[in-house]
Amino acid sequence: MSNENLEIKYFQIGDEPNIYIAYDIESIKVYLLNLINENIKNGNEFGNDSLEMVVEDINDGKYKDVGSDYEYNDDNGDSVKVSCHYPKEVVEQLGTDQVLVIDLEEW
Repeated sequence: MSNENLEIKYFQIGDEPNIYIAYDIESIKVYLLNLINENIKNGNEFGNDSLEMVVEDINDGKYKDVGSDYEYNDDNGDSVKVSCHYPKEVVEQLGTDQVLVIDLEEW
């Protein structure tokens, strides 16, 4: 499937302080479920509760497409756009089954 005609979207899900970058919400759900399964397989289920809550928010429709110009306040109180975290060239190279995650609490 060619991604040249698809639009990359920026999603904020539930109350999570993360922005997920992907072509659609379903690929984010698959990404999170794969993370959960990988954690279980590796015997490291720490954090799965949080991931499962995000999946539940997706199932409940508690997400929004915020766009690349979405701004938040960093630890210094400065307004920052989410698009500053990944260069446009990186985002444009996303495959249709790939997801990037910006953890706003770490920035």
